[in-house]
Amino acid sequence: MFFFYGEGDHDDLNEVARRAGFVTRGQDDATILETTMAVDEASFAPVSAMMQSWAAAFQLDYDGWECAVVTN
Repeated sequence: MFFFYGEGDHDDLNEVARRAGFVTRGQDDATILETTMAVDEASFAPVSAMMQSWAAAFQLDYDGWECAVVTN
């Protein structure tokens, strides 16, 4: 899960994120993007960079991420 806050353009963030395969939810000045992915550095680094660029593009504050650990 990736967290965005602020008074920027949440609607456009939601649209772009959905097109990129994320499930989106939130209200007012908060958006949470969800996906299932590996969290090793090689997998996670480009997604983290993308979140930071989306925050800048939509004038939002990217507040970081959290994840559940899933084992097989």
